[in-house]
Amino acid sequence: MLELAIESIPNAFIWTGELDRAAEAPESPSYWCETWVTIRESRAGAPDRFLIGADQALSMHRWYRYEQFWRDAIIVLRDEQDDPDSLIDDLQALGVWTIDDLEHWRSLIVQVPMIDASSTSIRSSLAAPERRENPIAGLDDRVQKYILDNGLYLP
Repeated sequence: MLELAIESIPNAFIWTGELDRAAEAPESPSYWCETWVTIRESRAGAPDRFLIGADQALSMHRWYRYEQFWRDAIIVLRDEQDDPDSLIDDLQALGVWTIDDLEHWRSLIVQVPMIDASSTSIRSSLAAPERRENPIAGLDDRVQKYILDNGLYLP
């Protein structure tokens, strides 16, 4: 379903390295710093950024070897609900980040509008036969067709 959803997006791909690693060594820990190094090495020349939410920005200082990659993070905030100034204040209150670090964090905040869709509302729409024929908000048309053709998520 993910392949269907991203097939028209240029340069989008599905990286399964972490799943492959977990299948080979399910008991060994997984650290983002190692995953990020692997991704960067496999995609030389590609942009060096990854997306996180405010909750992860606030806990980043507890991540294993965070000093190696935290500057590559872009913080995604919801337009209507999240305030960049409050996030920076909260980061400062942790006592971990310098003033320069906080300014870097501020420069990598992106605010995006909320999308009125959830997996719960999508499953509810799929459960109602009369609503299945219409496009479901938040669900790619090709993915919706795949779900219906394969009888997924149906009661």
